[in-house]
Amino acid sequence: MAECLDEKTLIAIAKGELPADATAAAERHLEECGRCAKALAALDVDDDLLEQVRDLERARADRALTAGLLHQIEQRTTSTLFGPHHAAPPD
Repeated sequence: MAECLDEKTLIAIAKGELPADATAAAERHLEECGRCAKALAALDVDDDLLEQVRDLERARADRALTAGLLHQIEQRTTSTLFGPHHAAPPD
């Protein structure tokens, strides 16, 4: 992974002040780097790109929450059907 984006770059992205080539590189980095995406999403600046990053972070959080909830439901169902000490049957 490329080096993380500094605060100055994140602010420039949020304000739409970064040159097009640098913006493209930064966007590619943000797609892979949750740390930078969270830092950008936390900035108090309104911008279309920033809203997209915020949406991406919300989606990542929703997927993590959904995966966790599905795992809990699976465990409860397995425990109810097969007893508390049994593993889920193989697929």
